[in-house]
Amino acid sequence: MTHFSSGGDKYLGGENLLELLAWEVYAKNFQTLKEKDVVIAKPNYDRIDTQRFGSFMQNSSGVRLNLQTIASQLCPFLENLDANIIEAIEENENFEIKGFEKDFKAMLFDRNGVETECDLKVDCKELLSLLKGKIEEGVANFFAGFSKVMAENIDDQCRAFHIFLGGNASRSVLVKQAFEKAKEKQLKDYHQKTSKNDFKFIIYEPLGTEASDKQILELTGEDISNTPAYLKPTCKTGVVFGLLESRDKAKGIEMPSIDSNPVFKYDLGIEIEGKFHAKIHRDSLKPNEYQIFQTKEEWGGFDELEIRYSDKSLANTNTLDIKDTQLISIALEEVEEVDVKVCCVDSQSIKVGLFKDGQLIYESEVEKL
Repeated sequence: MTHFSSGGDKYLGGENLLELLAWEVYAKNFQTLKEKDVVIAKPNYDRIDTQRFGSFMQNSSGVRLNLQTIASQLCPFLENLDANIIEAIEENENFEIKGFEKDFKAMLFDRNGVETECDLKVDCKELLSLLKGKIEEGVANFFAGFSKVMAENIDDQCRAFHIFLGGNASRSVLVKQAFEKAKEKQLKDYHQKTSKNDFKFIIYEPLGTEASDKQILELTGEDISNTPAYLKPTCKTGVVFGLLESRDKAKGIEMPSIDSNPVFKYDLGIEIEGKFHAKIHRDSLKPNEYQIFQTKEEWGGFDELEIRYSDKSLANTNTLDIKDTQLISIALEEVEEVDVKVCCVDSQSIKVGLFKDGQLIYESEVEKL
């Protein structure tokens, strides 16, 4: 078994997505809420525009409660989407979701801590589009990690890739649809490169669901549909048991020593035409071993170096949007005709060195990413 490293999207859980949806509902109703002086907190998600609502974005406990109150009203929408409802929303047809109203009232706090009743309107098509975009982005990131592993580690005899959906968020039909869509793209790309159709992806439903029970019956002949819920393995326990059953019995599960070199978390690169292009891949960075970032021909002798960085697997594909990366500027001495090199200090800190004729002549402060 091969682990895809820690390149997953740590924000792509149900609670974080709900906060993101609540943030968008606040935006949809901003003029009305602004008149009532109702403020909002920043959702727990990356790449949030903190200037979007100016002084109406705060971080007190009451303000966070506003975000959570709106999020709780949207919970049935997120949890009960099915293929028919998704189609109805996209086709502008009528639909019903148990426990969810497209227009609802909520008691929210103004900036003085006074509760006020607010009428909120929800654009379901906009929220669905946002959800699909975030989930498809996460799945694309997954397959970028898969492609890297396939290129480096898998032998030519591998003809099937098994995908086990796990975790509560994977129960969403949007996740299944995103994987099916990405799977077809991967197979199409594989066929174009090799002119072969001898590879397949097998997607397994999240354990503990009716769909999974049906799949288990088809694959094994065992009917577990009437097994009490507390006796059934769930998505999370399934991951653990899968690792234990699939491991190399002689070697066990490898646990890195705390004394071993830390694995660097980010790819480092630059922007080219709105996309992130990696100059140094995370796997190649070792503590205190400098690697070239810009040659003396590329370097203009500036007093700072801008480095784009990302922990996403898509970072090594040259397709990641630059807005989905982070930026750090590192102060340097103004020296021309030097190679600019970077090394890591630990798993998320770097320093920059200027080299003339192979000799280090300047070293920056350590910067944490």
